Amino acid sequence: MNLNAAAWLGLLIGAAMPFTVSAQVYLVRNHKPEAVIVCASNDGFSQSAASVLQRFVFEMSGAQLKIKPAASKNEQNRILLDNQVANKQAGIREDGFSIQTGKNHLTIKASGDKGILYGVMEVLETYLGVRYFGEFEYSAPKQSTLLLPSIDTLSNPAFRYRQTQFYGISQDTLYKHWRRLELPSEIFASNYWVHTFDRILPSAVYGASNPEYYSFLKEKDNREKQASGVSPTRSFLNWFAPNWIPSLKRTLKNRSYPLVKTTETSQTAPARAARKSMMKTGALPEA
Repeated sequence: MNLNAAAWLGLLIGAAMPFTVSAQVYLVRNHKPEAVIVCASNDGFSQSAASVLQRFVFEMSGAQLKIKPAASKNEQNRILLDNQVANKQAGIREDGFSIQTGKNHLTIKASGDKGILYGVMEVLETYLGVRYFGEFEYSAPKQSTLLLPSIDTLSNPAFRYRQTQFYGISQDTLYKHWRRLELPSEIFASNYWVHTFDRILPSAVYGASNPEYYSFLKEKDNREKQASGVSPTRSFLNWFAPNWIPSLKRTLKNRSYPLVKTTETSQTAPARAARKSMMKTGALPEA
């Protein structure tokens, strides 16, 4: 490498270093708080996100970060939680979030929903080492100093509705949100999710006049057991197709949300996991 090339390389490295360092943010230094949490929005999800961040930071470092509705000019570092519908204009979809660090600030944005919680949990897991393994099982490593690196990421969910058959999500609300999961009652109207045929077409009302709508089980009349999830008959499906499917198609055509992935996180997070009991405090909303 000649002298001129080495000089240019040195200039480039020197120019990049201040930017990288300035984008780092201290949350805690030597067990002392170095930042405040600022809730730009007063919604329940933002308040819960602030509470979760405050609690885990305290558990890891022993430092208590204050939660405020606004930051004063003389405060060194601020963690801004910005959960507004207007953030959709920046490409943040339902339950999505963005995370950015800059000089003396960490900003987490969402579009008015659970994304603000997911953003906080992404910071805790990916950049601070918290792991959540299962129902009331998490790990928060002890650290004297919590320093965030330069971050600039946007994450949107691949699917609008995300569910698992693990019943622990109904017991540990924090675990449910950490895994970015939902319960059927949160999205399906009147909990119309599964085993709903007898609610849609009650056998007590239509069983006598239209027995052909109801399936038989082992050649026995099954009209009284439709709620258990037995499939409807071909006769019912022949009636259902012309009467309901056109309406269903119109509903899907007018939907305002994507059903498949369009954007992934720009920084792949490690596997989600971690250690022992936290949530039964009711600090997190159920929805």
